[in-house]
Amino acid sequence: MQPNEIVVVLLGKGASVVPYLSEDESRVSVGLGRNKIARIPRERIALATGIVMASQDDLEGFRAECEALATSIDVSDVWEVVAEEADSFRLEELADLHWGGTASQAQLAALALYLDRNSDLFVRGHESYSPRTAGEVEEIQDRRRRQAQREEDVASLIRAVAQGALPDEMTSAQKGLVRDLKGYAIHGEAFERSGSSLLTSRSSSTGLRSGGRSRMTRWPKPAPSSLDGTSTTTCAMT
Repeated sequence: MQPNEIVVVLLGKGASVVPYLSEDESRVSVGLGRNKIARIPRERIALATGIVMASQDDLEGFRAECEALATSIDVSDVWEVVAEEADSFRLEELADLHWGGTASQAQLAALALYLDRNSDLFVRGHESYSPRTAGEVEEIQDRRRRQAQREEDVASLIRAVAQGALPDEMTSAQKGLVRDLKGYAIHGEAFERSGSSLLTSRSSSTGLRSGGRSRMTRWPKPAPSSLDGTSTTTCAMT
């Protein structure tokens, strides 16, 4: 690799398009902007494009092109073709299958970004990607559907509480969350520390907690009867 060559690296916050700067025996240095440098293991370079940027505008333009391409990628057809093969594939091979011909460096970089952000179908190994089995994919999709249903249950409960009532029929997730809210209202943060609360398991996706701090103020203030089951428009909790 050459100084200022555009590379795709796998950082703690995900894949990113950055300039290569230098390396020593164990680490590679890449630029993160605003004079920030990250030193990472060489194996965390997903792609070296061979393109040397002449200016910051070159990097930004290439990055924008890659991000735009990444949003339109769908490798489900590629996975269906290779899923039964107990083999791993180089990034170039998957890109050629996806685009039906030799992929450009921008397309390769976009695919590297996409595969890092979407690991449902392929898992990255050492310089290659392996397709997940059909069973693994089905399990991932089922888990995502259950999570989406839980989030919808919580959202509908929030809407009901905002109107001073509970849903006529509550799911198990809604009942558990209402129990948590009642416990929190009575015991405060001690309820969460006791280990009895389910609030800590409903993290950023429900908006209840952020960074380990309670965010109960996001909930609409319910009418006095909406959590104790006494309102004629609510159903008693068990």
